[in-house]
Amino acid sequence: MIRFKCILPAAAAIILVAAAAKGSQAVRHMDGNNGNSIAAGTSGSPYEKGIQIECSDSIDCNGVFVRFGGYGSDLDYSEKDSLFWILTDRGPNVDGPVTGSKIFPYPDFCPNVGIFKMENGTLRLVSKIELKDKNGEKMNGLPDKGYKGDDIETAFDIEGNMLSNKSRGIDPEGLAICPDGSFYISDEYGPFILHFDRHGRLIEEYSPYNGKLPGFISHRQLNRGMEGLTINNEDTILYGIIQSPLDENEETVEYCDRQSVPIIVLDLVKKEWHTVNYRLESPENMVSAITYVNDSTLYVLERDGNFPNAGNGMKKVFAATIKPDSIHVAKRLLADIIESVPSYWHDKTEGMCLLNDSTLCIVNDDDFGIIGTEAPKRPSGISQSWNPVSAKKSPDGRTDINEMYFIRIKSAKGH
Repeated sequence: MIRFKCILPAAAAIILVAAAAKGSQAVRHMDGNNGNSIAAGTSGSPYEKGIQIECSDSIDCNGVFVRFGGYGSDLDYSEKDSLFWILTDRGPNVDGPVTGSKIFPYPDFCPNVGIFKMENGTLRLVSKIELKDKNGEKMNGLPDKGYKGDDIETAFDIEGNMLSNKSRGIDPEGLAICPDGSFYISDEYGPFILHFDRHGRLIEEYSPYNGKLPGFISHRQLNRGMEGLTINNEDTILYGIIQSPLDENEETVEYCDRQSVPIIVLDLVKKEWHTVNYRLESPENMVSAITYVNDSTLYVLERDGNFPNAGNGMKKVFAATIKPDSIHVAKRLLADIIESVPSYWHDKTEGMCLLNDSTLCIVNDDDFGIIGTEAPKRPSGISQSWNPVSAKKSPDGRTDINEMYFIRIKSAKGH
């Protein structure tokens, strides 16, 4: 048996090189101060190309390099101290040897929030908040069979051994930060909304199984749970959105059709929730992020799952208007990302925040630079020729990376 070599770097230096919009004025997010400190002069337009999130180290998995960073599931901007909070995914993983399974090359990876500061046109990693359970034990990204969800993946390590999870597993997708330093994360596994203190320790869990979230959202598709999360300016209402239409059954059909996804509106003061429906442009599309604008308007990032090719592809932001007399939001196109940034080349546009009145900030999930082989079947024993991990590449041969982009929009004021 060959033993696959996965080497974890002692430290991963992560640098983002570029500049924000010249002369930008940030909208209120935390305490109402202007975000002028993020503005910096730059040669060329910052709207024409991405800001690479560089990882100086990576994990070597039998000759395939796993980019150790993964900051791209979601982001939020703290105007109070001019910091970007960027969320990792659950950790490096690829499709496994059987249907509904995943291979985790580094199963001890602890999902975390990286906090970055813009300085002289670059972003410096200030700190990292690792996610922990209520006992202060580090979480990991493995599926947890203790969940009551409709479907949970089976986890394998790089050698094909089935993994059992003794820690709390989390698949973080949405992020919303609060003035006191605490933050909320949407967990795709449940789906759940989890509240963490400023040190990353779990405070409270909102779940479809404890009555704090609608029970019907437990019927999410496999790996298609609550993908986006945002909070209002008063930090009293959360908005979470499911990535894809729910599995169809007698319960879910009552709430939404096969081309719509629910937005959960959670009042943190009254401890009440209700839902409205967002209709996808196509039933094959998915939602990746949601951003609060005002009490009646949310920005929703809708996309396909493909790399853009010759300008073709679907990565769009819509303004969704909540109407008090309707369970369906009204939507209008706000920005076509591929049209706005012709050089955009990523498949998974997953994170979004409102940087200022006329600028959206987006990031992509690069899957840690890896993808599964076309047929990751496990032979009897592990042969030397079996490696389920390969580099994730675009159609033109580039290995996928995390990048940040700025997208021009019409002013958010007055919406």
